Amino acid sequence: MSKYYQSILNVQGSSFSNTKSFFTSSDPMVPLASSDGIDFLSLSTKASFSFWFKANTTGNATIPLIIMVAGRSSQLRVQINTDLTQNNSTIQLGINSTVIVSHQISNFSDWSTSWHHIIYSYDNTSGNGDCTIFLDGVNLNVSSIGAANFPDSASFAQATIGTGTGALIPAYYTQIGIWDTNLTNSEMTAIYNSGCPSDISSYSPEVWLKIDDAVTQGPGVSVPNSGSASGRWFIAGSLGT
Repeated sequence: MSKYYQSILNVQGSSFSNTKSFFTSSDPMVPLASSDGIDFLSLSTKASFSFWFKANTTGNATIPLIIMVAGRSSQLRVQINTDLTQNNSTIQLGINSTVIVSHQISNFSDWSTSWHHIIYSYDNTSGNGDCTIFLDGVNLNVSSIGAANFPDSASFAQATIGTGTGALIPAYYTQIGIWDTNLTNSEMTAIYNSGCPSDISSYSPEVWLKIDDAVTQGPGVSVPNSGSASGRWFIAGSLGT
């Protein structure tokens, strides 16, 4: 195990309490209508994404966080590619068919043993494609390899959380946040909150899917967006705890 993971796994915060999650192998979470989705990212130069997740298995495959693909055009990809053969994982961010970050973590490929928190903060205002990624409260010090702005929302595909293309690893997801701005390092550290999901309303997310607020328990779960963008999201599968 790398020194990086030795440093964070030994200082985990207290465990989850009264937090629901949703599990997906093929059933994603999607906005109920395009106006309920991530249209606020139209032509944006900035975006941030926060996820709590736990893989259900291991393999040479992808943990999909959020993906938006129209035909052959990948408008957004936030994902983690795992390689058991090489015992590593690659953290990726792609916007408008451009790979912004593809950062490898050595000596780590099993995401199924505990819950993890990842948060991406992207800012292309300068045209450099600046990106910061924190994993379990630790800055990965990623290097941007591309730069892109989001396309016009008129061409947006439907955003999907927890599914995508290719070989996928089913996982549990909860406490999902999306912003149309970048976040500071101190804000990302505070949102991680030493490993305990907490109230992030003060950071003004446009989408905040707490999952705890889901109104049903079986298949076809409706989850209200507690962020500033209106609407509900829909889980085609069912909830877990």
